[in-house]
Amino acid sequence: MEIRIAQPHESADFARLVLFSGPRLLPALFGPRVEDLLRFLFTRPNNLFSFEHVRFALANERIIGVALAMDAHTYNREGPGTAAGMLRFLKGGFLPLFFRLLRIYRMSHTITTGQYYLSCLAVAPEFRGKGIGKNLLDVFEHEGRALGMGETALDVEVDNRNARRFYLREGYEFRKEGPSVLLGGQRFQFIRMVKKVHGLSRS
Repeated sequence: MEIRIAQPHESADFARLVLFSGPRLLPALFGPRVEDLLRFLFTRPNNLFSFEHVRFALANERIIGVALAMDAHTYNREGPGTAAGMLRFLKGGFLPLFFRLLRIYRMSHTITTGQYYLSCLAVAPEFRGKGIGKNLLDVFEHEGRALGMGETALDVEVDNRNARRFYLREGYEFRKEGPSVLLGGQRFQFIRMVKKVHGLSRS
């Protein structure tokens, strides 16, 4: 197995895998064109879904897993670029999305300075249980330490028991439970989980 930086032409693999991580949330948030929107944003720099922040896991040259991560500075800097990219893609459909994003913002937790944030971790269903998710998580944590971060963080759905057990096994702890939000007729709630990673000195 290999883990490497993503390339812009790999947008179809990115969208396919990211949708595995949020099969209810992402369509409820972004609407029926969610896959096309993810592909559009992935190919462009300076947004929170850009290939610049993505690592792929490969087996026999096939992309089978994804990790999307960033620090607080990147998250705050590229938020406006993400919104601009969505506006460019969706055009007249942006206003309803804007109000849905406000609801998601209400239930999410901020990324603080010194945290390296895992926005998405997903493995193709037929490759689960083979240690690929753990390998991607290890790479994510190593990058956080190399950047001098003191903590890694992620959000997991309250009712995703398998994901919660996985992160607990890997040393993550529950930090805070967010509010429940109704989106597209479905209710969502997330828990922030964190892990101390003892970032390396950058001096």
